[in-house]
This record gives sequence, C-alpha cells and structure tokens, in this order.
Amino acid sequence: MTLSESVKPKSKRVFTDRTLRLANFSIRRVDELILQNVKDLLKIVHWNKDHGIHFFRVGSNVFPFMDHPALKYGIDDLAHASDIKAIIARAGEVAHSAGMRLSSHPGPYTCLASPDEAIVQKSIDSLNMHSLMGDLLGHDEFVINIHVGGSYGGDFNGTADRFISNWNKLTDRVKSRLTIENDDKKNMWTVDKINDLICKRIDLPIVMDIHHHRLNPGTLSLEDALMTSLITWNSGRVPKIHYSDPRDEEYPQAHHNFVDGWKDLPDVGMEFDCMLEAKHKELALLRLRERI
Repeated sequence: MTLSESVKPKSKRVFTDRTLRLANFSIRRVDELILQNVKDLLKIVHWNKDHGIHFFRVGSNVFPFMDHPALKYGIDDLAHASDIKAIIARAGEVAHSAGMRLSSHPGPYTCLASPDEAIVQKSIDSLNMHSLMGDLLGHDEFVINIHVGGSYGGDFNGTADRFISNWNKLTDRVKSRLTIENDDKKNMWTVDKINDLICKRIDLPIVMDIHHHRLNPGTLSLEDALMTSLITWNSGRVPKIHYSDPRDEEYPQAHHNFVDGWKDLPDVGMEFDCMLEAKHKELALLRLRERI
C-alpha cells in the first residue's frame, strides 16, 4: 500500500478552526462551532494515539473570538459548555494515556513587547485563552510558544525591557507554560539575543526553530544555538524545537510541504521533541517515517 492510499480520506475533513465573520458573531453560532471543533480535536488525539504520535500542537482557533477585546465571552456563556468541557477533558485523558505532550502557538499578533498597550492587552487575553485550553485538557505542562513580536526599530534592549515588564503582568499559570522562539528575518530575534537579553533575566525556555536559525543565525553556530536553547529548559519539561525545510529559493521563509530529514541537525547528547512544520502536516510525518 502506498502512502497516498493509506491516508486517502474516507470521510469529511477533520479540523479544529471553524470560525465565522465578526459581523455574523453570535454566542449561539460560536457555541455550535466550538462543539464541532472540540469533537474533531478528540478525533485527532485518538488518531495520533493510534499512529504513535506523542507530540501535538493544538490549534489556536478552537474558541473563535474568545480573546476579542470587545466580545470576551467565557466558556460558561455557551449553551453546550458542559459538553464542550467534557469532550476537551476526554481529549486530554487520551493524550495522557498515550504519553502525548501538547502545545500551542498563538499567532503573530501576540506581541508582549509592543509599545501599544491595546496590543499588549490583546496579547495577554490571547495567552489566557490558550492557557484555558491547557487547563481544560488537564495538562499542566501544556506549552504556549510565542515570538517576541518585533525589534521595534532595532531597539533590542528596550524591546526586551518591555517584554519582561509585560511578562510580569501574566498569571503564574501562563508564565509556567510560556516559551519563546527565534525569528527568520534579519534584524529580528536570534537565539543569542533572546538568551542574552531575555532568558538570562526571567525563567523562559527557548523553542529553537532550526529553519529560522539557518536564515538568521546571529553569532552562534547551529550546534551552539541548539545547546543554548535546550539548557534554558531547566524545569524538568521535555525541550522542544521546530524543524522545517524551505519551500523554494524565491520564498525561503515559507515552509515546504514535506521534510526531507534531519540532514543538518547536530547530535548534542540531549533528548528533545521535534515539531515538524510542513504544509502537509501529518502526511509529511508519515512520509518522513517511511523514508527514515
């Protein structure tokens, strides 16, 4: 049986990011969408368990507009709140039974270092929403991975100060789940800058993105950057990295559909989770397993 035959869809698409236009927002409609989203989340976690996948990123759009600055509805405002909570809890139990580690990755507008207070508050609301998912799943070690969010005119020191000041506004629960990632563009945040200006001042693990480091290495070699990142995970949690291949030479920042393999990943004598970032998602993982 070929890969394409083995994963040929037999039913409707399974996904967790059903949403609606803001102009059409209603609690009733959001309630329906969330219920569908969490039912599919449970299906995905079962599928992961059946296929021996032990590391999974939960999508950020399970709760449409929950972190919107004007709406800010709560889960208990939903007619199906009890069902939604029970299904998410069941997904967390299945993940626990499989030894599956769960994480999340809020979008690029989560910018704790922004000089705009409205953006900072929106970012805090987003992080609280992601942490709620971790609570509902029953996973204390649920990871919320973000970027610094910019260098704001190249002022790395001032940006780091703002980031840390706003990090201190977070609940201890959110702080314990937060991690930070290096960037892929020049004049943005490299592993060495993140470590020197932020992580040496607060307890914040680095999720090193290998592809981003290739494009924006800073002062560290790949091996040194990887070691620098891994040793920031001093809380007993399994360290995590991101791995992807470029789509093409014209758009090197974009992710390829698949991943060729660990052709440049150094062996540093430490274990860590490796999140594949590929457009074809689980198909990329299944193909990589066949190849290696």
